[in-house]
Amino acid sequence: MTISIDDIKDEDSLTAWLNERPEAVRQNCAVFIAARSALRVLPIAVEGLQFSDWSRKRDLTAIACVSGAFISSVAAKLPTDDMRNAALRPARRAATAAVWRNVRADCVVWVNHAAADGTCGIDVAPLIDGEFNISPDWPVVREKLLNDNDPKRGADWSFWIEWYDNILRGDPQDWDMLYEIAVSQDIDWEATSREVNAAIARIVEKHRLLREIAHLKAQRHQLVSLTASAEMRSHNMPPELVDDEAWVTQSIQIIWDTMDEAEEELREEKPEPSRLKYLGEVLLKATAEVIIRYCGPKADIMVTAFAKAIGTTAGVAAAGWLITQLATQAEVARKIGNGLVEFAKPLLGG
Repeated sequence: MTISIDDIKDEDSLTAWLNERPEAVRQNCAVFIAARSALRVLPIAVEGLQFSDWSRKRDLTAIACVSGAFISSVAAKLPTDDMRNAALRPARRAATAAVWRNVRADCVVWVNHAAADGTCGIDVAPLIDGEFNISPDWPVVREKLLNDNDPKRGADWSFWIEWYDNILRGDPQDWDMLYEIAVSQDIDWEATSREVNAAIARIVEKHRLLREIAHLKAQRHQLVSLTASAEMRSHNMPPELVDDEAWVTQSIQIIWDTMDEAEEELREEKPEPSRLKYLGEVLLKATAEVIIRYCGPKADIMVTAFAKAIGTTAGVAAAGWLITQLATQAEVARKIGNGLVEFAKPLLGG
């Protein structure tokens, strides 16, 4: 007899429904449902392992439960050999109506969103369907994690908090970053919470820098249009600005070349920290050159010269816009340079 999603009310009926899925996708579907079921009760496990007296006596922390739920959630989306080798934790057994209502909702989500190979991201829909009361609930546990100042067990939980907030809302996840965290050989999941979270933070920061570089490179044409503008190079430009423009053109080229090198280095399996520090320092110097020579006190002179070259109203508007864009993008590049230096420091022992 065919089992519909509405018929799922316990483990037996869920198993029967799963067995009716094509064999090639059945396991991925089960992992997806198990991961989301475990994630709904994660606040209870975090509270127990991080803040209870019995866990303190046994030297247990929340890393054990969040890492298991995390790995299973990534495996639902990216079931590679590396992920299959990771330990997956089954969902807790529960028999309340709210639990099975949410399991049925998960089945519907999987049917509607799973890829042809059965993989499905846990971020395709909000985690909770209707009321789902647990104690303590996530807002309580979230606040405790944010204010955990225990000298031995406390740690920076910002990655886990953002990750779980996104899960609850069904917001998109950065799956490339999550996959790298899940399979990283640089994370010792048996270490202290502080050590594990610090290793994760380095990967998070690397991906943040890559996103910022990609975003800035997408706007490259705006800087090119500024330095290539025939009007900006007209004979109406004061001599000191013509000289400055040569410096700025060179600095902008250095910025883009360095940005490309930094992106390439960050994508290496083992980025070289001394190389990243050097590239960051080059960016800081080049962006300072741009800001000082083109976006500082001489900006008004350049606007006036540009206005004379192509017409007062259009010239002022165009020059003002271009200078604003250049200043904004140079500041972003400066922050990326500083980020590269700061990223490299702990890896260099600084």
